[in-house]
Amino acid sequence: MLKELFSTGKSMEPTIARLNDHKMALSRDEATIFVDSEGNPTQKSVLTWTEVPVAMGERHFQHVHINTLF
Repeated sequence: MLKELFSTGKSMEPTIARLNDHKMALSRDEATIFVDSEGNPTQKSVLTWTEVPVAMGERHFQHVHINTLF
């Protein structure tokens, strides 16, 4: 089954970036959509950039708890 995720765009070829084992970013022109391994969008809306991105990655933050003694 084919899914239309965004319009065909201006002229750039689409870019696919694998962010992790379960998530990819699909970009065309200034629009990016994030999909899971099944091709389903992981966010409600398309991310729109002011310019075409040249690189993309995903960062996971861990919560660090610091105990101090006074």
